[in-house]
Amino acid sequence: MRKSFFPYILGIIAVLGGFYLVSTLLSPTGQEPLRLAASSDAVWFSHPLDDQKLYRMGPDGSNIEKALDQAISCLWADGSNVYYTDVSDPAEARLFRFDPFSKSGQEVLRLDGRKPLTVIDSRLLYQDPAAPDITYSINFDGSDRKTAYYGFVRQAVAEDGLIYFITDKRRSGPRRLLQRAEWKDGQIVGAQYPYPLTTNTYTVIDGILYFQADQALMMIPPDSQDHRTLKGGRKFSAIAGNSQYLFYSTSGATNRLFRFDLSNRTETLLIQ
Repeated sequence: MRKSFFPYILGIIAVLGGFYLVSTLLSPTGQEPLRLAASSDAVWFSHPLDDQKLYRMGPDGSNIEKALDQAISCLWADGSNVYYTDVSDPAEARLFRFDPFSKSGQEVLRLDGRKPLTVIDSRLLYQDPAAPDITYSINFDGSDRKTAYYGFVRQAVAEDGLIYFITDKRRSGPRRLLQRAEWKDGQIVGAQYPYPLTTNTYTVIDGILYFQADQALMMIPPDSQDHRTLKGGRKFSAIAGNSQYLFYSTSGATNRLFRFDLSNRTETLLIQ
């Protein structure tokens, strides 16, 4: 009797399907996360279709153009300056300041600085991989390093003398629970937990907290616990913006970049 090869074919398909499932779980987006930051006159992001190189667009999402022919990882913007970490050599990542209007263009701030966090009171907060349990601040030219917080700050946003941040170390606060603190004499002090939520994706604009939670983009008005949903049904991997527009990316097979008009609650796809 001639043997049937059909069961063997099904077995091969099952094995290949298993490999595909594992690879999908290990890399759910298929791309590096899109980095996003907003300043008063521009929005900056790492382009998912151009090897995560630094791009710039207007505050309304118009005039998208390449700013630097260099791949970046961490990103923060303030005024005309953009702070980022390059990814040319992960073992020796460098912290850069980029001013698109200066002749020098970019410069290395500190070789020991790997992750820019936020800017407050003319100081840049950043993480040093050699001292993961301490958060430092420096001047815009990279000088005068000081200890700003005894604890690992995973992410931070500053506005009007307040810092909204999350930590990864239980010794410096509940793990990934959003905290709010004051900036006094060059240090983060008086941390509180006004928002009973954990999130890795958030920003603060005019005192309003915008954040990712439960597959939705949500907001909390100032001095309130009233959670309001802006967009649902998806996971948001980065959020930045200004008083008129929010910009965010979504996680999936590709990183897509959207603009959300806060006045009429409409969404526009900018990059797919």
